[in-house]
Amino acid sequence: MILLIFAAVFSLITVLFVAAPIMSEMRSAESKSVASTISYELLDAKERILRSLKDLDLDFAMGKVSQDDYSDSKGKLSLEASMILEKLDLQKNI
Repeated sequence: MILLIFAAVFSLITVLFVAAPIMSEMRSAESKSVASTISYELLDAKERILRSLKDLDLDFAMGKVSQDDYSDSKGKLSLEASMILEKLDLQKNI
């Protein structure tokens, strides 16, 4: 009876010992996948903002946008761009 309990405990410890590295790798891979998805979303947002800034500059040069609207929009887009760049820098440091 004691031998059976000892065998069961030993088997459980062995399974846990073998499974721990596998579970750790799975968690690590999942974390990297989430971080990668976030990075792609941030890069897409960065490209969108840079495109918007170029379009705004072109519209202003063509006289389609007033000076006040240009200044306001440029400030908002620049702030948003700096926040995204900051987040991307933080992602690189992780």
